[in-house]
Amino acid sequence: MSGMFARMTLNQLLVMKYLVGRGRGVVTQREIAKRTLITAKQLGGVLSALSRTDYEGSHIIEPMGKDEKTRTLRWRLNTKLVNPVLAERDIKALINSYK
Repeated sequence: MSGMFARMTLNQLLVMKYLVGRGRGVVTQREIAKRTLITAKQLGGVLSALSRTDYEGSHIIEPMGKDEKTRTLRWRLNTKLVNPVLAERDIKALINSYK
């Protein structure tokens, strides 16, 4: 599974770590920005790249429509493709390699 994450940037890995921790939960961009400390402008690019990342014919994250309160997109991890338990270990190891 680490091959899926090996080419990701640090910001992409931070977003994936948060989404993996949420499992099948749906989260807003604002929540992700708050937890990862990535600026809104950067986060838009990170989420866009992750949503277009195609692995074995599926996308790693999926948009789930707009949030009515914040008017930002909501996102969900594609758990059919990413096993949160296994992915968490791989993502943490890759994040630690940046330190």
